Formats: sequence, structure tokens, C-alpha cells
Amino acid sequence: MAEHLALSITGFDGEAVPNQFLKQTGEANGLAILLPGLGYTCDMPLFYYSELQFLVGGYDVLRVDYDYRRIDFQPWANPNHRRRLVEDVAAAVHLATQQRRYPGVAIVGKSLGTLAMAHLFGTGELSGDTTSVWMTPLLKEDVVFGALMKTTGPTGIVIGTEDHHYDDERLASLEARDNITLITVAGGNHSLNTGTSAGESALALATIIGQLDAFYDFPARKAGELD
Repeated sequence: MAEHLALSITGFDGEAVPNQFLKQTGEANGLAILLPGLGYTCDMPLFYYSELQFLVGGYDVLRVDYDYRRIDFQPWANPNHRRRLVEDVAAAVHLATQQRRYPGVAIVGKSLGTLAMAHLFGTGELSGDTTSVWMTPLLKEDVVFGALMKTTGPTGIVIGTEDHHYDDERLASLEARDNITLITVAGGNHSLNTGTSAGESALALATIIGQLDAFYDFPARKAGELD
């Protein structure tokens, strides 16, 4: 079971960073940090099930629920907006990792979240051996591709073939690295929806989550341990 809290995180320009912290009532096997996309929140399917995976795995979970759409967020055109993202997420990671002594840390980001991850790995805020999952990463951003090429810890990449950031050449370079697991969704767009029906997208989601289960390889837990 996990207790639902909120951490007092101060980010860019002294503003609070919205978040939810799900803390295991007993010992934690690790810490997971979830960084959603600009329009793809932590309440949407990929993050709902990612959160569940970590809770079942005995991890504390920090959901970073930034609300940038209120300010017409444009991190590619506005340097201050990119700075806001990096400072908010860096503050969240720093405070979350201080909550208790964690055996390991994992971070999962989607789209905009992968841009923040790239900066955190680049500055050393996240160590190279951190477990990371990059959902629909912004591969055409050199800072994101460069950060992925330098990771040394277990690294998962989830991307659809119809995503506008899909790049065959860059993905081939990444897949050749021993620490990287590539999960490709045939026909998947930037939301990882596929096909012409909700059922087809649901099947794709189930496949992604199943492959991530194998990637994380959490110890099995008894039925009823998670409420």
C-alpha cells in the first residue's frame, strides 16, 4: 500500500512545482519519478500503468504534474521556458531523492519529459547508471539523442513508427548499444495510439506495458499487496 502525499517543491522563479508523492507504507525498493508530456499527463494510460508497475514493484513514486499549458509553454522558442522545465524537474528530483535512502532510482519521461531528462543526465543530477525509460523521446533534438547515447544504465525507448520524432538512423545507433532496449510500436503516433479503433490502441498499450514489465523485471508480489 502507498500513502498519497505532496512534496513542497520550489522550482523556477520560486514557484511551487505541482506533484503527487506516493510513498510505500513499509520499506521502499526504490524511487520512480514520472515526467509527463506537455499535453499527456500522469493520469493518462501510459503513466497510469507505469505508476502501477512501480507501486507493485515496491517503489515510492513521484508524479511531477507541471501545468505549463496555462502559459502557452514554448520551450523550443523561449529559453526561459526551457529553463523553467529544467529547474522545476531538477528541484523535484533533488527533493524526492532526499525522502529516504533508496536502493535505486528510475525515471520515466514522455516527449517534453525526455527533454528534461536529457538535461538532468547532462548535468549529473541523474547518474549515468540510473534506470530510465524514454517514451516518444524527442530524438530530433540533439540534446536528447546525445544524452541517450551516453546512458550507461538500463535504458528503455518506446516510440511509434508514425511519430514525427521517429528517426531510423538514430534509432539504429541507439539499438546497437548493449544497455538500451527498444520498443517500437508499428503505426504508433506521438501518443502511441495506433490503427483506426480504440481497441487497436488498447492492444498496443498492453503490449508496451508487458514489454516494460520484462524490462523492469520486478520481483513478484502476493495478490492483495496493492490497494
